[in-house]
Amino acid sequence: MKTLLSKSGLSSLLLSTLFMGIAWWLPGSVLSAVFGWLSSIMLVSGTRKTSGAYLPLYLAGVLFQPLGFYWLFHTISDFGGFGVLPTTLIFLLYAVLSAVQWLIFAFFWRNLPQKFDFLLIRTATAWTISEFISIRIFPWYFGHTQIAFIPFAQAADLAGALLITFIMLWLSEALLEIINGKKKSVPVYVPFFIFMLLLTYGEFRALKFKNPEGKKFNVALIQANISTVEKHNQKLFLDNTRRYISLSGKVSENTLIIWPESVILNPVNVNTPTVFEERQLALLPTGKTYLIGSLTYSGPGQYHNSAIGINPDGRILKPYHKIILMPFGEYTPLSGIFPWLETIHPTPNFIAGDDVQVLTLKVGTKNIKAAPLICYEDIVPKLSRRAVHYGAEVLVNLTNDAWFGNTVAPHQHHLIASFRAIENRRYLLRSTNSGLTAIVDPLGQTVAQLPVYSEGILKKEIVALKAKSVYTEYTGDWPWWMLFVISLFSIAGTLFLGKNKSRHD
Repeated sequence: MKTLLSKSGLSSLLLSTLFMGIAWWLPGSVLSAVFGWLSSIMLVSGTRKTSGAYLPLYLAGVLFQPLGFYWLFHTISDFGGFGVLPTTLIFLLYAVLSAVQWLIFAFFWRNLPQKFDFLLIRTATAWTISEFISIRIFPWYFGHTQIAFIPFAQAADLAGALLITFIMLWLSEALLEIINGKKKSVPVYVPFFIFMLLLTYGEFRALKFKNPEGKKFNVALIQANISTVEKHNQKLFLDNTRRYISLSGKVSENTLIIWPESVILNPVNVNTPTVFEERQLALLPTGKTYLIGSLTYSGPGQYHNSAIGINPDGRILKPYHKIILMPFGEYTPLSGIFPWLETIHPTPNFIAGDDVQVLTLKVGTKNIKAAPLICYEDIVPKLSRRAVHYGAEVLVNLTNDAWFGNTVAPHQHHLIASFRAIENRRYLLRSTNSGLTAIVDPLGQTVAQLPVYSEGILKKEIVALKAKSVYTEYTGDWPWWMLFVISLFSIAGTLFLGKNKSRHD
């Protein structure tokens, strides 16, 4: 109990929570990177002082959710159509379930054998595993805070953003060893050496991708800034589409024109061969290339949230259907088992797509292979990696972040998504209804953007890239699966075979 109530330990955990909250209030900034490091150091310190006790760590996790992601309350209410009481209950449920990540962290921290202390990787291992295996609606990592630290962030093309997380906590643990005046052994200096190697690597990668070589082509991202109320007013469906058509008419030919998610809400038949057979699409200015967010249907009751590619000759490519659907907004969880759930919260049950898809779009004289990612699919690393494996030369996110309201959420979404550009060394085009519409280069840097909640066209020449990164071609999540399995076997050896002792012992 003395350990559990250690004021110093609790203070460190609260500071870690506060610093991480601040880091997520300022996504993508230098201050976010600084507070990310401070949070990392305080997490290591607080966990040590409380001996990884479950309760204080879990409470820190619960407190972080409304601190970092306060906007979810508004989103649950607006997107799900719930009143204040059910919204509050759902948000509280989200907070207590998301904080399970801290319990996973505590379990591994307490039970990993002492050899992890010798290597100074106890906290780094336990926390990275908790980030890797936790199921979360908004999968944020410590490493995401470092995107403004350009050389360091480039290490994500080796093993993803989790590598940044691991190094941060490893270095923080070593730093505390030095500050606390512990005996200086070789393992204390190893993370500093690796950190310097990664910074050097990052500098070389930054030079390579500052002006990448490849097929150059023009893009135009359309942001019409249609309010949520206007967007879902059936009487305005056609008028809303015409606003996008009007803006698209200002774009020259030989340009890839991109509309955000579900601009067209009157579903389009997936078997429509050309725009001339579809009343809404027939209004498009001809001779141009489009990638459009639209609802589609493939049969009675078979509706999809889709991305439609249209070539200059009017031919419609096979649509890509969103794979990861939003619970309560696009389907009602467990409604197949408990049909009565739909009477409580009626939601159209969309049909998910089977796999990512690469669309070959003709832009001028060039064939560009683009992979659409709808809504928050761009924050799921494996989808972008798979798309690039399939040959994608550019990643395109079509989303409608108006549900987040005028909050920091669109910027947080953008930050996490930007790591897909680094990991796979591709341009990421983010077309949104109300912001943040932006273009991210292969270094993860936002090179062009429109102001949020404004109408506009974002134009830029970008490069279609073919080379695959180490992360894309080889590693993926394998390092983290290996870390997870090795840790489990190590814990099993400690708990059941009596080999060495855990930190808890």
